[in-house]
Amino acid sequence: MFQVEPNPFPFNFVANYTVSTEVASMEFRAENGSQIPISDLDDNQAITVAVNNGSATDSNGAGVTGVPLAGAINVSRCDSVIVRVSAGNSNRQAGLFIQLNFTTLDDGVWSEEREADPSIMTYLHSSNWPNEFNSTDRKRITLSMTRGRDLDHRKYTFFLSPESHDTTLDYYVNVTTGCTTGSPSAGVRLEVGVFASLCQYFSESAKLWRTDGMVPLAETNASRAVCSTRHLTAFAASLFVPPDAVTFIRPVSRGGR
Repeated sequence: MFQVEPNPFPFNFVANYTVSTEVASMEFRAENGSQIPISDLDDNQAITVAVNNGSATDSNGAGVTGVPLAGAINVSRCDSVIVRVSAGNSNRQAGLFIQLNFTTLDDGVWSEEREADPSIMTYLHSSNWPNEFNSTDRKRITLSMTRGRDLDHRKYTFFLSPESHDTTLDYYVNVTTGCTTGSPSAGVRLEVGVFASLCQYFSESAKLWRTDGMVPLAETNASRAVCSTRHLTAFAASLFVPPDAVTFIRPVSRGGR
C-alpha cells in the first residue's frame, strides 16, 4: 500500500470527486501492466486502510482533542443536559462520531495527584430522553481520559457505525454530572465535537468513487480516516464536520417547573 497526492486524477476525470482525504492505492497488476481486479472479499478477508485527511483545518476553534467544537455548555453539579445531534447526513454508509470533552469549573485546577478523578456519565439513544434504563450505548468519561499524551479517543467518543445505526437520524446524548464527594462542586464545562466519515473506493470500470464494500471504523479521528475494505483499488474518504449539528436541551425539573 502506498499514499499518493490528495487528487491523483486529472481535472474532471472523476465526475463525483467528493473525497477529502489523501488517496491510498493497493492493487495487483499482470506482467503487461493491466490491473487484476479484486473485489467482494469475504468479511474475514477485509483489509484495514488508513488515510490522512488532506483538508484538515487548523486548530482555531478546535476543542482540546482536536475535533472542531460544535457546541459548549456549563452543567452544574448533580445536573444533566441533553445533547441533540443533527448531523444532516443523507448517506447511510457514513459513520457518525460524537466526541465529548469537559473541564471542571472548580476554583482549583485538577491534576493527576488529586485522589478523585472527576467524571461524567453519558447515555446515547435515538429517542429524545436517553438514560441508564433507555440507551444503546453509555460511557463513563473521566477527566484523565481526555488529558495527556497518546490518548485513546474511543474512550470519550460515541461511534455510530452504519452497520448498526441509521446515521441519517438525529441522536441524543444525556450527559449527567456526579453528586459524590469527589464530584466538582461548581460543575463542568462540556464541549461537544461532531464529524462524519464516508469511506470510498475508486471503481476503474465506472470511473466513479463508490461506497459498497467499505465501512468506517471506530479508530477514525478528525485527521485520519480508518476504513475496512473488501476491494483492492484506490481508497479515500470524506471526513466532514456538519454545521450547527448540536443543540442543548435542559431537562424539565422533577417538580415540572
